[in-house]
Amino acid sequence: MKNKSIVSIMILALMLTLTACGKSEFGLSENDGKHMTITARNADREAFFMAGSLDVADGEQIEIAANLTKGSVRVEIVGNADVQDINVLPETDGAAILTADLVRTDGASGTVPAGMYSLRATCLERATGTIQINVTPAETKAPEPSASSAQPAESARQDGERFEAVIILEGMEETVRYEHIRNDALGFEMDYDYENFVRRSEADREIFVSRWDDPGNPENYLEVSCNPMDAETVAASISARLSLDYDLNREDSFPLERAGSCIRIDASADVGGLTMPDQLQMVYIVPAADGCRVAAAHYSIEGAEGFGRRFRYFMDTFSAIAAQGEKRISDEQALAAVRNYCCIKDPELAGMAEAGEYPVYWELASGSDAGIVVLFRSYTGAQIRYYIDRVTGETYVTEFVPGITPEEERTDESLNLWEYLS
Repeated sequence: MKNKSIVSIMILALMLTLTACGKSEFGLSENDGKHMTITARNADREAFFMAGSLDVADGEQIEIAANLTKGSVRVEIVGNADVQDINVLPETDGAAILTADLVRTDGASGTVPAGMYSLRATCLERATGTIQINVTPAETKAPEPSASSAQPAESARQDGERFEAVIILEGMEETVRYEHIRNDALGFEMDYDYENFVRRSEADREIFVSRWDDPGNPENYLEVSCNPMDAETVAASISARLSLDYDLNREDSFPLERAGSCIRIDASADVGGLTMPDQLQMVYIVPAADGCRVAAAHYSIEGAEGFGRRFRYFMDTFSAIAAQGEKRISDEQALAAVRNYCCIKDPELAGMAEAGEYPVYWELASGSDAGIVVLFRSYTGAQIRYYIDRVTGETYVTEFVPGITPEEERTDESLNLWEYLS
């Protein structure tokens, strides 16, 4: 490594194959010498381009992070055949010094000799999403999350304690001011960025909303709740509901730094995988001795890289603790859960309700300290009532069809509403 200074030489992108017509695109959307962004929108298989440059100094490394909703892309960092020279442009057919075949949120990193490198990208399967390539200081690289069994289940920090930490966001270091919170009622603790997010505490959930969003209709927020059902049961129910609108990628042993292994559901592609939805979700189901904790990150397509990464840092500080007190289903939860249950049974219901062509609706019929009754008015005219125990979640169902049945009659249908809360 003879050269320790950087001579910033930007070379024109050599696009061997760049598809940018109609709805298909595959190429660079950012390239400043230290950061590159590949953007793919329905990129065709075998689409290919080469561009530059990445300037790497001594003590720096290359990091690659994918955020693909579908498909697979090969990224090759190309250098000269011989010793790297900061003043010499890489050969277009040079050897790849670092190669990564990427799907979904895969990543790769490597330390390379100081020099100038180009990027060669090949679409292996029709792809949509972005890939970030960043040059970062090797000695300050943020550690990747791991599910170390030696990590304590609970933090030593006190509720309300504030501190600073450094994170890596889009290849750059950022100092973030965190506050540690401990919610004994919901059974979790976590650190959140109090300068960029507003904490909203409710009886049945905690919500962390971006300060830059409309509080009444936020796009970027993290919602945490407690569920007494086991993680697998809850994950199956969440998957069933989200699959009506998204192509899902589910990981059953996703590692979180403090909580350990959890179930993660990635909802970032529309059904069929051909387009990216405006709103994305990443749901973490963390097992606990008394059920599970559900943390659902919501963010817009424009905020996927920034907010998605910030929420991931939140989750690496997350841990489940023993929840205090009796868990009860609120009126709002009951209404949402019954709607979820009905839409899973009949996937066309949500569209009917939104279109307004049929008088389809859900409403709270009555409520007491012990139970709740939710009325569902079907497009057939039937009035279906769900009688819910607030504590156990056990639910039975009745049906009344005006002009056909003389009175409300109990059916054979029953469920546990806790399964459909998230």
